[in-house]
Amino acid sequence: MQSSVKRALQDYTSEEVLKSIENYSGVVFSPDHYFSYKWTLKDFLRRGLDRFLDEADPWNNFKSNGTKNTGTNEHHDPGSIGDGQAYPDGSSPENPRGNL
Repeated sequence: MQSSVKRALQDYTSEEVLKSIENYSGVVFSPDHYFSYKWTLKDFLRRGLDRFLDEADPWNNFKSNGTKNTGTNEHHDPGSIGDGQAYPDGSSPENPRGNL
């Protein structure tokens, strides 16, 4: 995973990477967006980082025309993680090791 982070930081600033992760988290947990696939951090950095940068306009690109079936009707504040919600690497405040 360290090599994935280093590779991402060769092309993007740390602020861009963090903002992309924040956008991804907000879209994934939003009932107003259809994208619900949960990547590990490594996969996100390889597959999704550029899709969730502000310049890619993820809030409009992944906007749903209907309701996404996520099993929850909870609205997620993109600036916060909690209440059992997971970070892109599968970890959460309650489970910091994630899917290891």
